Amino acid sequence: MRIPLPEIQSGKVDIAVNGKHVVTMDATDNNVTARLANEEQIKNIVRLIPRRAKHLRFLHRISALMDRMGIYLEICDAGGTIMELGKGAHSILGNVKIKMSRIRRII
Repeated sequence: MRIPLPEIQSGKVDIAVNGKHVVTMDATDNNVTARLANEEQIKNIVRLIPRRAKHLRFLHRISALMDRMGIYLEICDAGGTIMELGKGAHSILGNVKIKMSRIRRII
């Protein structure tokens, strides 16, 4: 018996940490856009992420899983796209599309 995969229909979620707005997530038909609100707050949160989760191999595994589930994730801020994962995200790095100049400011 196969367990059905989750499907993201549509919706919007605002996430706050300690009362401060951090990210807004919009979803439509398995396409999710995470818009970061404040770069300084994101830097503080990224420091809490385990080092292993920041490795490209980990991102490849997450992206491959999202691809199998049919989910696409775009992470962006006011300056544009920072990273793309999941279905349809392809680059020289494989199934993860990262704008290195933009992500270096955050991590």
